Amino acid sequence: RREHNVQLRNAFLKVKSGPVFYVPWMYYPINEEERSTGFLMPQIGQSSLKGFLVGLPFFWAINRSMDATINVDWFSKAGVGTGTEYRYLLSETSRGQFMSYFIKDKISEQKEYSLNYSMNQDAPGGFRGVVRVDYFSSFAFQQRYQENYNQATRRSKRASGNISRSWSQYSLSVLFDRTDTSFNNRIAVRQILPRVTFNSRSTKLGPTPFLFSFKTEASRFGRTTGDTEIEFQRFDVLPSISYPFTKLSYLTFRTTFTGRYTYYTNRLDGPANYVDESVDRRYFEVRYDMRGPTFGRVFNTPGNFYADRYKHVIEPQFVWSYRTRVDEFDDIPK
Repeated sequence: RREHNVQLRNAFLKVKSGPVFYVPWMYYPINEEERSTGFLMPQIGQSSLKGFLVGLPFFWAINRSMDATINVDWFSKAGVGTGTEYRYLLSETSRGQFMSYFIKDKISEQKEYSLNYSMNQDAPGGFRGVVRVDYFSSFAFQQRYQENYNQATRRSKRASGNISRSWSQYSLSVLFDRTDTSFNNRIAVRQILPRVTFNSRSTKLGPTPFLFSFKTEASRFGRTTGDTEIEFQRFDVLPSISYPFTKLSYLTFRTTFTGRYTYYTNRLDGPANYVDESVDRRYFEVRYDMRGPTFGRVFNTPGNFYADRYKHVIEPQFVWSYRTRVDEFDDIPK
C-alpha cells in the first residue's frame, strides 16, 4: 500500500476458501478526496453472435466537474469497437452526458453506431437548451449489441433538441425532433423541422378586469413511410380573453372566450393521401369554470409508518364549455 493506491501481485479472489478469480498484478486507487485517472477492470466474455470479447476501459478524471471514459472492445467475430462517455456538471441547471459507440461490424459489413446524449444547458441571453438523443444506425445492430433486453427489443429511436426562453409575460420555444419507428419490414419516420412557439401569460387589459393571453405556433412536419415522403407546414393562432370573478373568498369563477385559426399547407384526401391544397381550421369556444368551496383537514397520525400528519382536501369543480363545429375535419392532416 502506498499513499493513494494499493498494488496487488498474484492476488486471488476466493469464495469459501475456493479461488474464483486471479490477477497477476492490480493497481487500485484509494484517494478518498478526488477521483483518479487510470484503467478500469477489463471485460472478458463470450457471445454466440459476436464471438470472444476482450474490453479495456480507461477513465480520465479531467477535473472535479468533468470526466470521460474511453473503452476499446475486441470481438473475434465482429471486429473492434470503440466507445466514449463524457460527463460534465457546471451548475445545478447545466449538466450533460454524452455516450457513443462505433464499430465496423464484420457480420453486417456495415459501419454501425449508437448515440446517447442528454444535456441541459444555460445559454447566453437567458436562453436554455435541452438535448435528448437516443439514436442508432440500425435496429439489427441494437439487437445484436445491447445486453439489456428492453433496449434490444425496442421499436423506436429518437433525437430531439429544444431551446427556449421566458420573459415576465412571454415565452419562446424552438423544437427539433425526429422519431423512427420500426413496423416489421418498414420504418416510419416523423420529423418536426422545426416547431416555433411564442406564447403569452394572462395579462390585464389596461384598467379593465379582463385578462388577455395568446398562443402562436409555426411548424414544419416531415413524415416517411416506406418510399413515401410527406412534408407540410402548419400555422396556428389562439387568442383568449377571460374574466375572473374572485370577490368571494370561498368561490372562484372564470369565463373564457377563445378563438382559434390554423392554416395547413396540405390537406388529406383519404386515410394517408396528402395533396398540395391548403386547408384551414377555425372555431370559437366559450368556457365557464367554477371552483370551491374548499374543505380541508389535517389528521395527526403519530407513529405512522409514512408520515406523522396527513392533509385531506376536497375542492369541487364545475366546468362547462361549448365549441363551434370544425368544417372539413377529415381533411386536416393528423
